Amino acid sequence: GAPAHEVDLVYSTNAPDPDFIGELRALAERARVGLHVLVTQRDGKLSAERLVDMLPRAAQSEVWFCGPAGFGQALREGLAARGMPPACFHQELFEMR
Repeated sequence: GAPAHEVDLVYSTNAPDPDFIGELRALAERARVGLHVLVTQRDGKLSAERLVDMLPRAAQSEVWFCGPAGFGQALREGLAARGMPPACFHQELFEMR
């Protein structure tokens, strides 16, 4: 069947801000974006396995990642192991201070 949303946003955080998350939910709803909020202490760390469990078509989709380089590399490798072509994983490169 067709995916529930054309675009899904997975927001993974270890410092949840209820006001920010509320604003993000409102924006996602207006844009018809599926929002998935993961709080590390409650939900565990995001991984390729977890992403594919949440969004079964993730490995057959385009993924745009913004976050720490090592975290992105682990997702990239995990999704590649699940069949994602390397050109379908896009990563914003920066380092956290």
